[in-house]
Formats: sequence, structure tokens, C-alpha cells
Amino acid sequence: MRNIAKILFLVSFVVLAVGCSTVVGFNIDEAKFVFPNANVTPLGQVHAEKTKWMVLWAPTFKPEEIKEVYEQALAQKGGDVLINAQIKTVCTEYLVVWKCTFIADGTAAKMSVGKQILK
Repeated sequence: MRNIAKILFLVSFVVLAVGCSTVVGFNIDEAKFVFPNANVTPLGQVHAEKTKWMVLWAPTFKPEEIKEVYEQALAQKGGDVLINAQIKTVCTEYLVVWKCTFIADGTAAKMSVGKQILK
């Protein structure tokens, strides 16, 4: 009987410790934020993230916090815009504790107004 209790305790501990994750995100290509006649120079890969913890329900990120993560990513290479970026939020629940991470990955790029004549 004692062994059964130990096994049940171990199984329940493993189930609670594993957690359940949800990922929500989207991709951004350069066309959404770059001027039509802009000269875009890629500077390199960047990554920035912010993590929040909360009890009972998943934390949310305010627009200022999202902008902060985006700007942290750009600051790594001194870029003006993220191109070919993946923006996502990963939330994991551990029983009643939630951990959410907002992630910005992509290529930082410099953007300057081009001299091309648009048709």
C-alpha cells in the first residue's frame, strides 16, 4: 500500500510539473513596415524577449511592453525595422501558475528613403 501511494505521488508530481504550453504568433515580412521606395540594408539576426509570471490566469502584455521588446531587438544591431520577423507569445501553465514570454525574432535592417521614381 505504501508503494502505491509513492507511485501515485510521483505520477501526480510529474503531471503537475510538466505544464501545458500555448504558442500564438505571426510572421512579419518587410512589406508591412517599409516605404515603397526605401533602401533596406539587413544588419543581422536579433532576438529579444520579456517574461511575466502570474497566479490563476495568464498575464497579458501592454502595448508599451511589446514596443519595448521590439525596440530591444532593434537596438542589438542598431536597426530601424525588423524584417522577416517572427513575433510570438508562449504561455505555459504549471497548475495555477502561468508563465508568458513575448518573443521578437528577426533580421534588423537599416532603412533609408530611396531616390527611385515610383510609377
